[in-house]
Amino acid sequence: MASSGSRREALRRLQEAEERARRTKRITIASVVTVAVVVVVIVAVVLIQALSGAKISEDQQRPPNATAGHGILVGGKQPSDGVPHLVMYGDYLCPACADAESVFGSTILTLVSDGSMTAEVRQAHFKDGAATMGPSKKAAVAAAAADSVGRFDAYHAGLFASQQTGFTDEFLRETLPAQIGMEGEELTRFQALFDEVAFNDFTDEADGSLEAAGVSSTPTYLVGETKLDLATIGATPEEFLAAVRDAA
Repeated sequence: MASSGSRREALRRLQEAEERARRTKRITIASVVTVAVVVVVIVAVVLIQALSGAKISEDQQRPPNATAGHGILVGGKQPSDGVPHLVMYGDYLCPACADAESVFGSTILTLVSDGSMTAEVRQAHFKDGAATMGPSKKAAVAAAAADSVGRFDAYHAGLFASQQTGFTDEFLRETLPAQIGMEGEELTRFQALFDEVAFNDFTDEADGSLEAAGVSSTPTYLVGETKLDLATIGATPEEFLAAVRDAA
């Protein structure tokens, strides 16, 4: 098993790769913004949606634990005065984000549960590239649906732990729910929200929140405007909380 130090160094390298990928994506997009290309893109989007049979509900919703910044609260715990608040930006297909979750995820849950801090997750889906409804966005939609049935934390962790599945519809709506104990009416409601893409607008707003906040790579963990250096922070609750308080 790799040490926490080697995992954090791997995390640093992956963060740098993610930043390069996002920069390349922005340059590519900027280079093709012409009237002709816009027309082609619009036609392509219509055709893709028609062929895929995607039906996005007109009754768009927000998760019950959504924040003003288009995140979802960890543990459903609202921020409060005097308690540091952590904002975590990521993408469910981002390998470095999965590494960060494996190193810090349980620690953050512990600190939120005992009231030492609060936290929220803001998920992008830039890893989907030009796809309008790729696996990363579908995973984000599913996570929002999981929040609607009180299962966000477990579902969120399960997505990162199962990144290698590629997030097929079967995995998102059946396999992972079963793994975290979702069943009965809870499962029925979750699947209906997922099938209706009831959080399409919310996930797009969350994706846009990264650029609005000046976030250029994932994972990015912010306390206020201070970015945590995930490659140097200890993974124990005491070490992580100390870093969060120093940044507050």
